[in-house]
Amino acid sequence: MSFGPHLYDELASAGAMYRDAEAVALYESKSAAYDPRPDVELLRGHGLERDSVLLDMGAGSGRFALAAARHCRNVIAVDVSPAMVGAFAARRKGFKARRIRYVEAGVLSYEHDGPPVDFIYSRNMLQNLPDFWKVVALGRLFDMLRPGGVLYLKALVFDFAPQDVADGVNRWIALSSSDGGPGFDADDLLPRIHTMTFSWVMEPMLERTGFQVERARYGADVFAEYICVKPESPA
Repeated sequence: MSFGPHLYDELASAGAMYRDAEAVALYESKSAAYDPRPDVELLRGHGLERDSVLLDMGAGSGRFALAAARHCRNVIAVDVSPAMVGAFAARRKGFKARRIRYVEAGVLSYEHDGPPVDFIYSRNMLQNLPDFWKVVALGRLFDMLRPGGVLYLKALVFDFAPQDVADGVNRWIALSSSDGGPGFDADDLLPRIHTMTFSWVMEPMLERTGFQVERARYGADVFAEYICVKPESPA
């Protein structure tokens, strides 16, 4: 189905931090603590190797894509933000990144034109979509992945009960602002709650779109990590 003019505006939903070079530079400074190497090693433990093709959906400035490209045949890095594409172009100058193809698109608009990929990685992208569009996005990712392929999904997902919403959100804000450093504060985080979901909604979304959830981990009531496999044959 084509949604045409009704397709969700992913760039607008992503927020002000993705709109221009100055905003992206601020985002990069706030997320400077992110180290992609543990995520790459986790995927290597699940079979990522020299012949693998990996899709990095919501690639941002390409930190993960550049780290992963050393260990696989090709990385397709996809991000909806033109400013992030520019930040990646600047970042890749210091690396031999011939194995990376960067595509300016969102998870809802990206058109995959090759064979299904072996791995999909996505970090802090899915929470920018309302639940209806999360399901559409997961269905599209499922179709892009080969049977037996692995989805490694990291997202902000509330892992508390409905009656604990106020306390849970306050803990999230306090935790994010607790170190006094340049990290994300309430003004950055609160706009995200309009499109975030709950752990007890997220896992059924993954299962209903066809994925087999092999591992689900939650931390600090909000940080979620899923290892999912596309079954070799339909259920």
